[in-house]
Amino acid sequence: ICRRIFILLETDRINKGIDLAEKEFQLDTVYGITLQENARSIRLLEKLGLSYQKMVKPFDDDQELLLFAKTF
Repeated sequence: ICRRIFILLETDRINKGIDLAEKEFQLDTVYGITLQENARSIRLLEKLGLSYQKMVKPFDDDQELLLFAKTF
């Protein structure tokens, strides 16, 4: 139960951050990245309204990550 409550609280905070990005900072898009095998992060990103865009290598370690985005 504690883990579920923590996830709900974190989801709420992230949603507030996304709202802030759109309304206060007037950003057009927010992005998220995660490992391909991290099913929980993928579900969270999708729950937050982000959708899969493409595979990316954002760091020097050559590991491919999934890029998600939400456009306002």
